[in-house]
Amino acid sequence: MAPQPAATGAVDPPEPVAKSDTRTMHVLRAAVTARRPATVRLVVRVFKRDRVVRTVRHSVRVAGDGRTTRTRMAIRTTRRSPKLTVRLVTPSRLGDGFRLHRVRWYHRAARSRLSNGCRYGRRGLPACGAYLGQTYGSNTNPAALEDKYGRRLGIRRTFYRADQVSSALTTARGDLAHGRLPWVSFKLPTSWARVADGAADEWARGLTKRFGRLDGPVWLAFHHEPEGDGPIQDWRRMQEHLAPIVRRQDNLAFTVIVTGWHQFYGDDEYRLENIWPSGVVVDVAGFDIYNQLGVVKDGETNTKGTDLAPDYFAKIAPWARRQGVAWGLSETGFTHAAARVDPHWIRRTHRQLVNAGGVAFTYFNTTLHSIAPWDLSTPVKRAGWREAQHAAPLLPR
Repeated sequence: MAPQPAATGAVDPPEPVAKSDTRTMHVLRAAVTARRPATVRLVVRVFKRDRVVRTVRHSVRVAGDGRTTRTRMAIRTTRRSPKLTVRLVTPSRLGDGFRLHRVRWYHRAARSRLSNGCRYGRRGLPACGAYLGQTYGSNTNPAALEDKYGRRLGIRRTFYRADQVSSALTTARGDLAHGRLPWVSFKLPTSWARVADGAADEWARGLTKRFGRLDGPVWLAFHHEPEGDGPIQDWRRMQEHLAPIVRRQDNLAFTVIVTGWHQFYGDDEYRLENIWPSGVVVDVAGFDIYNQLGVVKDGETNTKGTDLAPDYFAKIAPWARRQGVAWGLSETGFTHAAARVDPHWIRRTHRQLVNAGGVAFTYFNTTLHSIAPWDLSTPVKRAGWREAQHAAPLLPR
């Protein structure tokens, strides 16, 4: 049952957090005003089955003269969603104009651990290990697929237009309920330049507020793989504008996704130092990098392939450390031909990513928008996936 307000002060219920086998920290933030200086108390009661099991008091010195005094208090409980009430206790003088307002509850797992024993933060970033998951079909429910694999996906990447927020929300809610971390990409309702100038703020704030109420972490991205889609500096400004809007919700990670090839082997205008958002926090850098072995282009078959560890991870890892950003593969895959030659590629590449400090490996298991057969539709590929998934961490559920 969600925390409830008392008669004094309107209180929003705390946003739910990912399930945890440990205590939950509830944080109350509020403001108090009065006409004269005074000491007041916030009294929080914790209920269990309509019975008060704990009372926590917090004294606040109010400035007076109608000025606002902000305060914060924290309460730990063993239950994830207890009933809580708050009231303001003031000196018994009339006409002092005491008021409790701007009351907000937040809560988070005091300690959260993945299936591998590693901790993860409120935004879902693991302290060690890397999630292993997929894009599957056309945002297709992977439950039947997981039954065949015998294990759920650690992370799931999905893609939506700007007018599909409700659908994306439903999918993300279902993923969290099944212990998958949602990594959701959105297209924008208008141009990069207009978004950067604030034209889509109402859309962005509404989206993030709704996702911020979900029961666990969500990773959000906006217009992934921008190379060739428009003026890249407008894209950079757009990312800089959206970052603080997303991170206002403390369960949402702001992610930026590029192809990888353009940044390290393409034109200078797409180099990371030229396009990466500055002055804002990016939680995760995503790279869409595939093993090109067996890809047919302009009538020629690639026989060299792509060794992601030396060709990309060795370049991404030091850059990410300098930036202070986590990173991962937001898309990857290998062809049927490559799987016959190297059936253990998924497991080995996931381990290489973990060793390089990456936090996510998302396989592109679909035939949509594909220049090659990346999907896991052959026995060799399915066997390769099964052997890789057992070492990958999962969210609790």
